[in-house]
Amino acid sequence: MNFYNPDTLEGIKKWVSSRIENKQAFRICGKDSRFLSTGYSKEKERFRDILSTENLKSIIFFDPDDMVIGMESGVSVQSLNKVLAEKNMILPVNPWYPESCIGSVVACNDFGPNRMNMGGLRDFILGIEYINGKGEIVNAGGKVVKNVSGYDLSRMFLGSQGGLGVITSVNFKVIPRPINSFGMFGIFRDESWLSKVKEIHKNRIPIDWIEAASA
Repeated sequence: MNFYNPDTLEGIKKWVSSRIENKQAFRICGKDSRFLSTGYSKEKERFRDILSTENLKSIIFFDPDDMVIGMESGVSVQSLNKVLAEKNMILPVNPWYPESCIGSVVACNDFGPNRMNMGGLRDFILGIEYINGKGEIVNAGGKVVKNVSGYDLSRMFLGSQGGLGVITSVNFKVIPRPINSFGMFGIFRDESWLSKVKEIHKNRIPIDWIEAASA
């Protein structure tokens, strides 16, 4: 298995173009991908070449006033949250693994349980840069909400798992961090507490925790 981990966009473009020209299949993965584990021998036999974008770690722009941010696909969700926290902003996405690269989070549509309250990635993605099947760098969408027009290619990449191209950077709109945390506690005779949670979800109030005790 050949693992390629470039640190420049041009390096990725050159590598992908070479594989396309020679008609060689390859797998795109993020940091600590399951495709690198020993349990996927059949995948390894088919995809001998593995491309990772985890070294593309730059924040391209961050405008707290317009509430938008753009980053390369190798930036981890944990690192992104630290940058946003400095301005009391958040991207309400909490994937299962905080060290996941933002590119793999988009490719797998790994938004986490916050979707019930805050919406999923499709509600926050503004633009995307990727390398297509011809080895070309393509930009879709925009950097701010008012500039997004035309076909929404950015959302098409959510859950695509690399099938539409190699994601190299993503732009998101972000929101202010809630001042106070919200919780719910109660003792109920039945499952009536579920209707209370449904009401809170309907009002789009973020819940940090729920504690329900049964007699």
